[in-house]
Amino acid sequence: MEALERLVCSGLCSAQDGSSYKTELLGLAANLNEREGRRRSEFFSALSDPTRVKILELLTIREMCGCEIIVALGLSQPTVSHHVSILVRAGLLTYQKKSRWVFYSISKPGAVEALMRFADEHLEGGRR
Repeated sequence: MEALERLVCSGLCSAQDGSSYKTELLGLAANLNEREGRRRSEFFSALSDPTRVKILELLTIREMCGCEIIVALGLSQPTVSHHVSILVRAGLLTYQKKSRWVFYSISKPGAVEALMRFADEHLEGGRR
């Protein structure tokens, strides 16, 4: 609370006093949806692994069977299955069974491509 009082006194925020500002901040946090926060965290966590990003990059090229992903990335079946299931749970991938084969594709190609572009632009901007 001391730091908040100092912030208010500094004039760097529009609050008039620390006590009412604290109440306002607590109200903001109370309005956050816990379930949505967990769901979004799962989504961003799915993007935090280089193998999963590689799988997404492959699938932006075309739909692939799990065995194709295994060969392309040189990974084991359990490893690919693990990563793909995380991407499916996060809503990034969809799958379709064709006979005994499971084919994976990007659920929202435009959104994934936009995320990749955003990451590329952010990384380029950070290197300057």
